[in-house]
Amino acid sequence: MISIVICSIDDSKFSAVCETYHQALSGESFEIIGIHDAASMCEGYNRGIRKSRGELLVFSHDDIELIGANFAHKLKLHMQNHDLIGIAGTTRLVDYQWVGAGPPYLYGQVAQPNASKGGYDVLIWNATLPAKGAIQALDGVFLCARRTVAEKITFDEATFTGFHLYDLDFSFRAYQAGYKLAVVSDLPLIHASIGSFDETWAVHAERFLRKHHARLLPKRNRFWQCALVHIDSKEELLEVMGNSC
Repeated sequence: MISIVICSIDDSKFSAVCETYHQALSGESFEIIGIHDAASMCEGYNRGIRKSRGELLVFSHDDIELIGANFAHKLKLHMQNHDLIGIAGTTRLVDYQWVGAGPPYLYGQVAQPNASKGGYDVLIWNATLPAKGAIQALDGVFLCARRTVAEKITFDEATFTGFHLYDLDFSFRAYQAGYKLAVVSDLPLIHASIGSFDETWAVHAERFLRKHHARLLPKRNRFWQCALVHIDSKEELLEVMGNSC
């Protein structure tokens, strides 16, 4: 069974994301666990772990749409070879942002709606392989973990009391524990948010540095970059993201 854990306080977003998972996992044994009153992302996800029954646990934002074919088959295939996967991440973590090391250490791709132009923008860091291993940290828009990993590592709700940095902390600790992490580029999705970097984010970034500073690698450059491709239609979007890897 696949368990999908989603923290959401928006009924319309939750309904839409449930629909995308129902379509993507048609014919599979799965459950969706909605946490609608999470004190933090960590608290909500830990509660979801305790409620779940699946051997694979997906931790998902509520504002994504899965657009690729054969999602379940590809997901299960990746999880045969890895312990924790995401759709973007780094092989070199240097600070509180997974993009901090810059190229050539960044991998993955994600699409976002373009509010001003219409259509979509595809951010491509490196998506030449269906799966890139040796990853140290992952972005949290979509994560899938083996149950053993989720129960062993858990989310640090004592330190990360909001909705930021939970993903870097969880994935970086999984990497340090010896689990196999990967960025997968053949599970294309649309993410409707570009994130929020407010004062609350800054507080949790400082907490992350205090917790992990001794294990972070030295910076080698101060920039990050990705290819940015504008796409007018969802059909073209899928073609571009599918051909990247």
